[in-house]
Amino acid sequence: VYVPPNFCSTGAQHDEDVPLRVLLAIHGYGGKPIQEIRKWMDVADALNSIIIAPMGTETIKSQNKLGWNAVECCGDPVLNEIDDLDFVIHGVMEVFLNQFSDSSSSSSSTQKNKRVNVIA
Repeated sequence: VYVPPNFCSTGAQHDEDVPLRVLLAIHGYGGKPIQEIRKWMDVADALNSIIIAPMGTETIKSQNKLGWNAVECCGDPVLNEIDDLDFVIHGVMEVFLNQFSDSSSSSSSTQKNKRVNVIA
């Protein structure tokens, strides 16, 4: 997860009329989440957006590569029918958004539900 340096100082994350922007950055086969974070940091800073870069499933353990259940190129996640979509939606985004709403709702008892724009 990457949070821009000015994210907390802008106040936009507390303004219910301004949606929270989340960049969902999925690395390619053999890639790492930190590579995606570095690639998208300037965009996140410009948009005042949080980056979430989940880690794929370890595949072909001798090569220590990470992959997704995408196409035949990606080894074990495809063979084992790993449900990456469920992981990203329920294991990453839902947990993050619940955590965010819990922390922001404590700041104002009258705050409405925060709109979230996810850019993938």
